[in-house]
Amino acid sequence: MLIHHIIILRISVFKTNKTLEYLKSIYNNKLTPFMPFDRLFMRGSDDQFNSLVSCSGGCVDEIVEEIKLNFVDRILNRTKLDKAVLLCNYNCIKQLKYNNCKYNGRWIFMSLLGFTELLSSGCALLKFIINLSYYKKLVRISRGSPLRVDYLIHYGAMSLAFISSFLFHLHETVLTRNMDYFTAVFTIAMSALVTTQRNILILISINKKNRQSGTELPKCYYVLKQTVRIIFVTGYVYHVYRMLYIDFNYKYNMVVCGILLCLIQLNYLITTVYYKNKHIKDKIVTLTNLIIISGVFELSDFPPLFYLMDSHFLWHAGLLLSIKPFYKFTFLEAKLYRKMFNRTKETDKRK
Repeated sequence: MLIHHIIILRISVFKTNKTLEYLKSIYNNKLTPFMPFDRLFMRGSDDQFNSLVSCSGGCVDEIVEEIKLNFVDRILNRTKLDKAVLLCNYNCIKQLKYNNCKYNGRWIFMSLLGFTELLSSGCALLKFIINLSYYKKLVRISRGSPLRVDYLIHYGAMSLAFISSFLFHLHETVLTRNMDYFTAVFTIAMSALVTTQRNILILISINKKNRQSGTELPKCYYVLKQTVRIIFVTGYVYHVYRMLYIDFNYKYNMVVCGILLCLIQLNYLITTVYYKNKHIKDKIVTLTNLIIISGVFELSDFPPLFYLMDSHFLWHAGLLLSIKPFYKFTFLEAKLYRKMFNRTKETDKRK
């Protein structure tokens, strides 16, 4: 078990020679699971940091063999060492009266009901359930819209991201971590794709202001639409490849997400200039404001209050609140384009 943790350790986050020497001594004493403590994310001196590492290491050595695994632990593939680390990290942070510290890139939380991060996990599950409730209406109302395929791809991406986030915050493994990261990026990329495709459609519509109802879209629209879709999918595949086989780099991942989110906001801004319907514009404004506020909370990266609620939870909460205005906007837009191109009138009667 310890050999496995030796393989995954990263000691590059520790800057001072003093800290490195201390960690080497820990390695010699077989307390290697505690190398992932990140000195850059603890407010205090090297001595205080070393005290935290030493406290957690000694605690785990004492209790790891006494830990009992229940049915849920076995389903999640949670080991005795995993449970001991969660318990000891939390107890030592409180005992030493430190604000918090990151371990394996995540703040230390109080484990409750078997959840590593109860509030974030619960919020993700709630988003998944709410998202499922919109499926039938999305399929029905989007019928006939030129953006239908993109709507459905984005819907599937959101569902995968929400359930992956639930599992990751329940218990982190290599599998749940990768699921969470890659489905989150996929969702953001597909959102950027939909907003881009929307503005392409708007551009075509502006150039065809005098089109008669029922007139088909020009062939160049479909060529451009498929080209943009291929570009986004190719970019996403490269991102996953780079993260998995070249360097699983958190900063690179954040930069990619930041660029995509900026593209989404820019696309929404362009969309509001074109759409004259007040209800549609109001939904876009609400949606973009929630995304921006959620993003600010995520970037603030403050440690969990009462060891339960951190900045990442507020990101999840903001996205939870954005689901309703997002689908209201999507449904209004789908009806708008369906009417413009005079398609599937029967779905209007079933509203």
